[in-house]
Amino acid sequence: MNRFRKFLLVAGVLLLLSGIALFAGTRYLSTRGGAEEVYDRLSEAVPERIGGAVGVYSHPEMPVMALDGQDFCGLLELPGYGIRLPIGAAWNSLNTLRWPCRYSGSVYDGRLIIGGADQPGQLEICKRLDLGDVILVTDLTGMEFRYEVVRVDRAKQADSQTLTRGDFDLTLYIRNSYGSEYILVRCNQS
Repeated sequence: MNRFRKFLLVAGVLLLLSGIALFAGTRYLSTRGGAEEVYDRLSEAVPERIGGAVGVYSHPEMPVMALDGQDFCGLLELPGYGIRLPIGAAWNSLNTLRWPCRYSGSVYDGRLIIGGADQPGQLEICKRLDLGDVILVTDLTGMEFRYEVVRVDRAKQADSQTLTRGDFDLTLYIRNSYGSEYILVRCNQS
């Protein structure tokens, strides 16, 4: 029995150390890759911004720009909170630790869904957004789309059916890292 207790103690310590390493690695990835630097570089490449409107474009695909081996499709801003982030062009769960990524849709078809991480300096702000808060999405041609938060939902899962439910022009979502739920911020163009 004494050997079994030692085994359990060693296993417990190893699990604890693994958890700490996983947490530290996730935090490292969220800050590595310089979302602010990427935002600044993309912003410099975007022409002067002009207002855009949903539903008036013949091609629903957003232009993509490659930067350091990563593809981006736009810029995300929450001016009331000082948040400025690049938007990854395609869903990639590892990249969402560094910047939000487009899950589906586009600014042109009025069905853009962006997922991100509940990390400092990223989309953790979703937990604090209020109705009426402004969110700006700028495509890489300089078309700026202005959205307003109209609803904040909580869901047990973030599958395609849950994310596309309702008639919203923009949905931002994160998994609440301190719970087992997703926070979905629903927005319409204003």
